[in-house]
Amino acid sequence: MDGHAAGIPTRRQGIMLALASFAMFTAMDTVVKLLSGRFHVLEVMLFTSGGALVVTLLVAQARGGLHRLKTRMLRRHLARWALSFTSTVLIFSSYVELSLADVYAILFTSPLIATALSLPLLKEQVGWRRWSAVGVGFAGVLLMLGPSAGTEPVRLLALCGAFLHACATIFLRWMRSGEPVETFALYGNVMTVVLALSAMPFVGVLPTPLEAAIGLTAGVIAGCAFMLLVQAYHLAEAGLIAPFQYSQMLYGLLVGFFLFGDIPEVTTVLGAAVVAASGVYVFHREAIRSRTSPA
Repeated sequence: MDGHAAGIPTRRQGIMLALASFAMFTAMDTVVKLLSGRFHVLEVMLFTSGGALVVTLLVAQARGGLHRLKTRMLRRHLARWALSFTSTVLIFSSYVELSLADVYAILFTSPLIATALSLPLLKEQVGWRRWSAVGVGFAGVLLMLGPSAGTEPVRLLALCGAFLHACATIFLRWMRSGEPVETFALYGNVMTVVLALSAMPFVGVLPTPLEAAIGLTAGVIAGCAFMLLVQAYHLAEAGLIAPFQYSQMLYGLLVGFFLFGDIPEVTTVLGAAVVAASGVYVFHREAIRSRTSPA
């Protein structure tokens, strides 16, 4: 059996892990939306980051010990966390008023924004094909926002979250660290827990044991989803795995309809389809570029 044939099952495993990971992220987002009506966004993040931190420490211990979590780039980790933290606050806040599918549709712009930012910030070459895909993708964003953007500023809030998430992605690519992947989860979650805990005397609401358990479980699910996604990228190339992120739109539509009774607007679905198609093409061009460029 040649190498290509032998790699097919491995790629399929990677795809299955990615699909499971994105489904688990949707499960976490569902819990966030459920809790957001009662708890401040910082308390929700305390639950999720606390649960994810437990998973991070357990995985690090299982993969060689906690000493592996030492870093030589603490300032860079903290700078990336600041971007991710602000992005998460904006995105989680938008769940109060928007459906999961609406938020996902807007968040799908993040890869397009990252592509656009890679030229001025990373000095990467972006060809006309990818620029065209970015332009089409942002046309899809305008279709999603539509005339309702003026009456629903929360959509712009989610879009700002997507922009900051793209900035955090660019920052991560700039770091190009050889450190264990757990370090990227550790410092961000630790800082979020510390900051959220410090805010609890001002915005905290005492949860019931069940609410606390549900919130922490959502964090554990998110931590496991992150590790599954990392493993998926080990088993298959990024250009193959990344487009499956758009499966979250299907998950979001199903959860929104059956759990919250949400019916998305036609413009949202059409705009999301345009953005997703543009994103898939960008990932396709990235895959071609990675095969033709020197390592």
